[in-house]
Amino acid sequence: ETNGTECLEHHEIRDMPGDYHIRDPEVLKQILPNKLRILYPRRTGPEPDIPSADVPLGWQKQMDVIHIDMKFPSEHTLKGKRYAGEYQIYIMATSGRGAAAVSIFIDIETNKKKNRYFQKAIDQFQLQYDADLAACRETLTREKNI
Repeated sequence: ETNGTECLEHHEIRDMPGDYHIRDPEVLKQILPNKLRILYPRRTGPEPDIPSADVPLGWQKQMDVIHIDMKFPSEHTLKGKRYAGEYQIYIMATSGRGAAAVSIFIDIETNKKKNRYFQKAIDQFQLQYDADLAACRETLTREKNI
């Protein structure tokens, strides 16, 4: 449906959390040069459930999340505004239609209450950074002693 200048969509994306949590070892946290990535294992059977979401316009009911990227600042703009960050959810259709991506802009407002779920993700990336740094330092120390 359009109003002559814009496409109008009347659909709320519904998400299902699945059985995995951000702190689970099967959920990889990757610190890449231009983004932070949460990588979920691929579905191999009916259980465990992967986080999923639906997409408008008849793709299918629920589709598994492949990975989530967080980019700072946002990769895209909305009406010329670049946001503090962008949360991109990549989901895969099993019906053969391919992959879809949903982007959510991240804005920072000091008068808003904290998002505890986003904070959990940031905390996990801090743990991953600390582990990567420790491994790097150990490798450097070992190479110096050779």
